[in-house]
Amino acid sequence: MADQPHEYTLRKNTDPGVFDRVADHIKANGYVREYRGTPYTYLNLDGYRYWAMGTYPSSSNKWIINRARV
Repeated sequence: MADQPHEYTLRKNTDPGVFDRVADHIKANGYVREYRGTPYTYLNLDGYRYWAMGTYPSSSNKWIINRARV
């Protein structure tokens, strides 16, 4: 998405336990904002905005964590 630069990591390419803890942290400490009509939970940290994508309720169903500069 050239008009919306961001980075991401896939759960299948990481340590699943670490990935799940990060996704849980985003959900527990973030804020909800809609993007194109879909609500996402975002967490701003050190100049980046993070958000996980997948299905709720469990983080183990998340499959991607994104980040973009704030």
